Amino acid sequence: MALITVERCFFVISYEGVMSTVVGIQGVMFQVSRLPNGLTVASLDMAGAVSQLVIAFRAGARYEEPREAGLVHHLRNAVGIDSKNYLGAQMLWQCGSVGANLMSTMSRDLFAVQMSVLRDHASVALSLLGELAQSAFKPWDMEEVYGTLYIDRAYLQPRDILNEKLHAAAFRNGPLGNQLYAKTAKIGKINSNQLIDFAASRLVSGNAVLVGVNVDHSQVLGYASTQLAIPEAAAKSTAPSQYRGGEVRHNAVLEMAHVAVVGEGASLQDHKGMAAQAVLSAALANGAATKYSSALGHGAVAQAVYKQSGGNMVAVAPVNEIHSDAALVGVYLAANGGVIRPLVKAAVDAMKSLRLDDTTLSAAKICAEVDALTACESSSTVAMDRAAQLLASGRTLSAGDFIQLIRNVTTDDINKAAERLTKKLSIASHGSITQVPYLDEL
Repeated sequence: MALITVERCFFVISYEGVMSTVVGIQGVMFQVSRLPNGLTVASLDMAGAVSQLVIAFRAGARYEEPREAGLVHHLRNAVGIDSKNYLGAQMLWQCGSVGANLMSTMSRDLFAVQMSVLRDHASVALSLLGELAQSAFKPWDMEEVYGTLYIDRAYLQPRDILNEKLHAAAFRNGPLGNQLYAKTAKIGKINSNQLIDFAASRLVSGNAVLVGVNVDHSQVLGYASTQLAIPEAAAKSTAPSQYRGGEVRHNAVLEMAHVAVVGEGASLQDHKGMAAQAVLSAALANGAATKYSSALGHGAVAQAVYKQSGGNMVAVAPVNEIHSDAALVGVYLAANGGVIRPLVKAAVDAMKSLRLDDTTLSAAKICAEVDALTACESSSTVAMDRAAQLLASGRTLSAGDFIQLIRNVTTDDINKAAERLTKKLSIASHGSITQVPYLDEL
């Protein structure tokens, strides 16, 4: 049975209980299939020599219960230990034998295992990927994992810590307010039974997506249909996390003050809103166009902060944190703690008074387009992006379609996005924060 609509060369073909969607755009074939067990299988073949394979689950930090804080961090670092069927050392050796690059990733929305491998070895990599994503969490293996969590915490940068505080401020006690990284006191307190129970609940077919880039769809679908042994269970609903606004201040022994001021943005399910948000971010504080530039770049906030800095060193960057059902948009500043107060006030004043004419809107659109296209240069990023979109809404937006949405953004769209941003602010600070203004002072 086939249904063809002329508008997008969109084909739906049903066979043996598998529903497949095929979209061809400018010679690039994107296909999505949904298996009877609820697993989503997708591929994007750009005829590249290196395949990117991702298996992702709705199992990010937002799904942790309060007593499980830090569990997903343990889960991510457990990739590479023994599975139920194979020894971890054996699987890692086989990854090396085919030249594969293995990476595990976590966010507040998802947990994913990703592998980069030469296209000729994609079949071997697929079989390894499925096993590596389903660790057995043996107690003696977890004892070795705990040490890596301490290393992760030691390498956290100020912006990483600030991002944790920012989500706690913006979403308070909501699921998106959960921390990504396990606190030092929680490392080792998550036992094997908790990990096994979490995996049995979240790492199931209904919550999973398998994405391949630069690989034949039939190869990925064939593996998923016949060999991938993910426990079968229906997808579980995601508890919403409402943006509330707030403030978190974290004092640390640093000379610098790191501050983020954000408001509510558009989620992954709102494609038009995401496009307007991308343009808004570029209009606020797009980075410098050249490396080692002495200027802060383009954007109303960047220019306002630069004028207020009086020659003092300061860094400004946009914040654009997008989740499946919520988002944060705003600016990030870093400067010496003794001069940060007027810089934060200048940034907030610039956000509240943002007005774009045709010239600045056009410039912001071009910057947003360049940022979007630059992000698509890496097939690894494309694979993770498609996985995140499929888990968030069951559909995807190509780079070309997103660029078109950016080009269609109007001044009215930007004004609405800016009004939503400044309606209820959140502020997080880390480092030398004595001079950082409080939220009620802004």
